[in-house]
Amino acid sequence: MAQVKKEELRKRILKEAKGIFLKKGFRGAKMREISGKVRCSLSNLYNYYPSKDHILLALMEDRVKEVRNALQFAGSIRPPEGKIIVSYKEDKKRITEVVKYLHRNREDLCLLFVKSEGSVLESFKEEVVESYAEVWFNHLKYLEKKYPRKKRQKISRFFIYNISRFYIDTLIDFLKRGLGYEDMMKYAMEMTTYSYYGCLALMK
Repeated sequence: MAQVKKEELRKRILKEAKGIFLKKGFRGAKMREISGKVRCSLSNLYNYYPSKDHILLALMEDRVKEVRNALQFAGSIRPPEGKIIVSYKEDKKRITEVVKYLHRNREDLCLLFVKSEGSVLESFKEEVVESYAEVWFNHLKYLEKKYPRKKRQKISRFFIYNISRFYIDTLIDFLKRGLGYEDMMKYAMEMTTYSYYGCLALMK
């Protein structure tokens, strides 16, 4: 019975903390406010979570893993034989799944990417940008190895890094603006069309 009560209190702490983080941001939230919402003593709250960072990490553990796994999967994708990138149809299919994921988990992802300033996860967005850029760096290396005799203009690391930042920032901006599903999908398709044919032209 005691263990059940502890687990219930842990769940209440996470629920109330999440609401406060979303409303005030990580930096603006206070442990004392969280303990007041949960109706437990501040010292007892610290017994469960020694800091706000520990609470945020507990809340975001699954999302962080999911995003990292998605980036790892993206890095494993290779185009069909004789092609330099996947098809436009396949690209649209993937961005559709991304938008669905954003829509299903908008509160969590808003907390992770928009409201986490001042936390241990503040730099996670930068990790995502760098990882996404690395997907492109590795893809270009793959093409050079796969088709060594085919001449292709060099795309700078500077450009790839910054276009990756643009891509990730745009998705996060959907969350910041509180866009509905239909608007997110519309703008994501515009971005996909622009980036697909732009990349295709650069890589020829």
